[in-house]
Amino acid sequence: MRKLKYQRGQSLVEVLLALAVAVLV
Repeated sequence: MRKLKYQRGQSLVEVLLALAVAVLV
């Protein structure tokens, strides 16, 4: 279960990074 939460955290970070890049571009 911890792994699932960790993966979710990573996905959230990836989404935030993608949004940040989209805003910058």
